[in-house]
Amino acid sequence: MNHLFVIVGCLLVLDVSAVRAGTSVFLGKSVSAWQRELSHHDAAVRRSAAFALGRMGEDARGAVSQLVQRLREDPEASVRDMAASAIGDIARALKDDNATTWKKSGEVLMQLLKDDPSARVRRSAAYALGAFGRRAAGAVGLLAQALGDDQAVVRQNAAWALGQIGEAAGEAVPKLCECLRDQDTLVRRDAAAALRLLGKAGEEAGRPLLDLLKSETDTVVKKTALDTLVRIARPKLADAAKELNPLLEDKDPEIRFSAALVLTRIGGEEAVSALPVLQSALKNAESHTQELATAALAALGPLAKSAMYDLADTLVDAKNTVAVRRNAALALAHIGAAAKPVVPALVMALQREQPLEVRQFAAEALAQMQYPANAEAVPALLDAINQDRDPLVRHKCVWALFTLGPAEKFREVGADRALAKLLDETGERTASLRYEAARALAYVLRDQAPDKTVDVLLEMLTNTQSKVYYRTDAEVIGTDTEAMAGRANLQANLGGDARYIAVQALACLGNKAAKRPDVAAALRKAAQAKEPKLRKTAQEALKDLNL
Repeated sequence: MNHLFVIVGCLLVLDVSAVRAGTSVFLGKSVSAWQRELSHHDAAVRRSAAFALGRMGEDARGAVSQLVQRLREDPEASVRDMAASAIGDIARALKDDNATTWKKSGEVLMQLLKDDPSARVRRSAAYALGAFGRRAAGAVGLLAQALGDDQAVVRQNAAWALGQIGEAAGEAVPKLCECLRDQDTLVRRDAAAALRLLGKAGEEAGRPLLDLLKSETDTVVKKTALDTLVRIARPKLADAAKELNPLLEDKDPEIRFSAALVLTRIGGEEAVSALPVLQSALKNAESHTQELATAALAALGPLAKSAMYDLADTLVDAKNTVAVRRNAALALAHIGAAAKPVVPALVMALQREQPLEVRQFAAEALAQMQYPANAEAVPALLDAINQDRDPLVRHKCVWALFTLGPAEKFREVGADRALAKLLDETGERTASLRYEAARALAYVLRDQAPDKTVDVLLEMLTNTQSKVYYRTDAEVIGTDTEAMAGRANLQANLGGDARYIAVQALACLGNKAAKRPDVAAALRKAAQAKEPKLRKTAQEALKDLNL
């Protein structure tokens, strides 16, 4: 069982958001001055006042009641239109601090959306509802109905609003999918954009979006639909993935790249057709494009084998950003043993002068390859174990030696001596390093492992914070659009409680473990544990050791 593990600690994350400071004067007038003009006899003045208050954002929150009064009473559609828009602007400026504003205006905005005879007012009411985000979840039904409005501008704003409400608007997915066939370009665009924000429910839009791409002629709509697919596409779309192939030849490089990213999200053999586009993107001058491309290749795993030389070049090029080089190493890790020809590049990336994340993921790539594919790197792995300053780099290098056996080979290269030294490491920061070294010694040397191996494994057996680590996974979420930037997410793929692998290692030690009363006591205690895998593994170890 060649699984790495990690010690899970507590991280305090501080999210300090910039606060928008609204201006107390707009076009030379204060909030109170503009509020007074909301009651002016001239509709044009009232409309201008509403517009100005919207521009003043959070500083105009005190004017919401008067704006609502305009919504209820003003006979001029142009004034109701701008008053609704202003409330939306104020709500957006207030962000999550908009509960009071919603309480004052939510009901009347919904009524306007439903009943106002002016399309401009209905449009602005939809915008304002969307500006409240999740707070307007109660308006989802009305907004979904507004997707069938006879005026395109209302349909467009209703689609946008549903996206701003987010997951709570999941019930509107079927209606939004219908809007993908709307005759109006902006309605199609905003419906496609909204679907990427609706969480799990939005994933049902995959096939309608693919259908849209087959016939869509507007470039912006295409890009928006592709961006949504990069966020929601899943392997269940594999049977339709070939429909994206024509886009890989599109004259627009952004469309070609986005289509390639969608294919990597879907995966499967059809995704191989995306490789030429992704390999070309590795040479792009924009580092963010490179970062997305390397993450996409990592997500493809062994299917990206033909890209390994380009990935190796990307990895060792010091002009590339750390994130790009890190992702390139991760992509090679996911290719696995088939990437043996580029082991020299990984060895270069493991050198101590290289950036920390580059070293960490180069070590992971060599570990995922396993021996004998990583044989050429063994001296560099041992050097990093002895000399690198980072415990995680050293930890992953130990992981890379797990399949180096038999014992004779282990001793021949000096792995036994290097790992035995690690057993004497002290402190919480290197705990996982000690544990990994003890496990490797137990698996390879068995009862010939140093006596201290038993002590370290018993320590590991008491550490409830250790988790099984399988690998780091990569996922591309979105492309770059005017609305938002795509991003490459890296996430540790963790299993459960790792104490059972300490038990497995103790069982490998045979008589060295069996003759110690403290081992028998620890295994009997583990055999009564609540955690099923630990309990079962301990029960099996007791039998194997005749305890």
